Amino acid sequence: MLKVLFWSPTVFAREATLDALDAVEGIETEIVQEIDDCVAGIASADVLVLGDAPPHDARRVVEAIAVSDGRLRAMHFVSAGREGFESVGFPAGVEVTGPTGANAPTVAEHAVALTLAVMRQIGRIAVNTSQGAWDRSLVRKLRSLEGQTALIVGLGHIGREVAIRLRAFGVHTIGLQRRARPDASVNELGNIADLDDYLPRADVVIISAALTAETAGLFGAERFAALPDTAVVINVARGGLVDTDALAAALGAGQLAGAGVDVTDPEPLPEGHPLWTAPGVVISPHIAGGGSPASMARIGESVAACVRGLQDRKEAGAHVG
Repeated sequence: MLKVLFWSPTVFAREATLDALDAVEGIETEIVQEIDDCVAGIASADVLVLGDAPPHDARRVVEAIAVSDGRLRAMHFVSAGREGFESVGFPAGVEVTGPTGANAPTVAEHAVALTLAVMRQIGRIAVNTSQGAWDRSLVRKLRSLEGQTALIVGLGHIGREVAIRLRAFGVHTIGLQRRARPDASVNELGNIADLDDYLPRADVVIISAALTAETAGLFGAERFAALPDTAVVINVARGGLVDTDALAAALGAGQLAGAGVDVTDPEPLPEGHPLWTAPGVVISPHIAGGGSPASMARIGESVAACVRGLQDRKEAGAHVG
């Protein structure tokens, strides 16, 4: 019988994962919330289900796997990001999987919501509402998405879903990939290596690329300056793709019309950071993936598929445990 250890310090995807595992026969599931219990349970587990963790906790997990007897065969992440573990390195001989694209529709929806919030002055409208202020002068600051050009930097699962939604608003979409491949979700395709060539055309920049050594700090002062001063920047990927100080400075200097960010670097954004009070900014606290039962169900099913795959290989004669 396979033993599944589920380290779940937060409620994220917990119920959906447990529901999906309940439907898998021939397994034992143990759920723990504390890092100490996770480390203690690794030696007796075949599969470790978990989310990303800070580097110091990730290191403890990896070290516990290294000194175990080799029973653990797979780590399956319920989170899209794995930066904490990537920073310390994954253990040798352990399959690492995750819920590829599971929450892409929800994150894309949030990206569009941030775009509309900035362009339609929803933040200012919300303040006026709380103050009982009927201020129609805001109409001069409103902008429509119709007829705009959106540059989507990173045309993976999230980027494609963003493009599909933006095109419904009448937006001309340009998708940038590491290697441009035919993709019907956008009007134009290009390479991220040619990013600078596309910046002057962008009314909206949607950042949805993976954070790698090559993309860290992808957007800084020079690239913000290269955008039109009417441009809006949206980041729903990872905070490390953007120089947060440079973004705050560009907004303060009027080099950008606004920004919507769900992620920052550092995170959480420190109290008193100038981005909090920069003009035209909307900040959400890394919650773009929330709110969709369908996304949670996809994450849960990805866990179940990982476990069933190990069961199938065991039945076929592969070594498991």
